[in-house]
Amino acid sequence: MVRAALVFAALALGSVASVARADEPRPLPLNKSNILRSGGSYFVEGRQEIPWAQELSVQKETRIIGRGAGATLVVGGAFQVRGVGGKEVILENFVIEVPEKCQRVHLDNVQLRGCSILTAKGKACEARVHLETCDLEATWMDLRLTKGKVTILNCRVVGSVRLVAVPPQGKKKSAVHALFNTSNLDRDVEVTGVDDFVLRACSLVGNRVVFKNCGKFSFDANACSAPSIVFEQD
Repeated sequence: MVRAALVFAALALGSVASVARADEPRPLPLNKSNILRSGGSYFVEGRQEIPWAQELSVQKETRIIGRGAGATLVVGGAFQVRGVGGKEVILENFVIEVPEKCQRVHLDNVQLRGCSILTAKGKACEARVHLETCDLEATWMDLRLTKGKVTILNCRVVGSVRLVAVPPQGKKKSAVHALFNTSNLDRDVEVTGVDDFVLRACSLVGNRVVFKNCGKFSFDANACSAPSIVFEQD
């Protein structure tokens, strides 16, 4: 009887160890287009890239964390992340970098913790960036676009948002559209040069809220408790 109990205990410990190993974060599979099935755990380490024409699709209850300083996911292709209510995807402690050519960054029902979404330093890009029903805690956005669209829908953003549209060479205006709708923007907001910008039913709380040199600009049903809100047109 004692021997049977020991065997059972050993099997149980082996099973626990197997589960622990299964829960250990694995490297992101970026050698080709991939779908990360629900419930997995992965890590970004150093600079890793989704190349143009490839897609990384992430399903509900998946977790991706940054490992070590400088963890960066460069999205040349498509980074499509779709959680569901109560089973969100978690992205934590890494940079999502949008290079000069990017197909899309699409985040839906995602919790971001200590992340940033930004354009490569000194560059401007063509891209589509879409955030919907996301919670961004200690997460900031800093994008410079020549063409594309940035959408923030039904999000809570505890981090600064900066969007600068840069006209392509030889052009007087950019081809950048932006829509911020039904979102809480709890830090500074700066939007410059966007050709078509809609800001609707949002809460603006940051110390610095500035809209400058936008083309068509719709400002509708927003609540602003920031110390000031600035509209500038050169």
